[in-house]
Amino acid sequence: IEVRREQGIVLKSGQELNLTKTEYRLVCEFADHANMVLSRDQLLERVWDEQTDPMSNVVRVTVMTLRRRLGTPPVVETVVGAGYRIP
Repeated sequence: IEVRREQGIVLKSGQELNLTKTEYRLVCEFADHANMVLSRDQLLERVWDEQTDPMSNVVRVTVMTLRRRLGTPPVVETVVGAGYRIP
């Protein structure tokens, strides 16, 4: 995965991915914290705005759709009980 912030795009194997703005921000957050586990609450605070319901499942759903867009092999890893990371 390659993030080109100056262009606002993400590439996988040289191909540009068609990501939503939220998915793009999520990938950037993972890139900024490579190999670190980010909790659901950390992601909610850093990627979504303050009006997002903290009890919603928006993080889980967005990570799920991002995984689909990123394809195989899986890029986003779930660390059970802790959060997510891109190793």
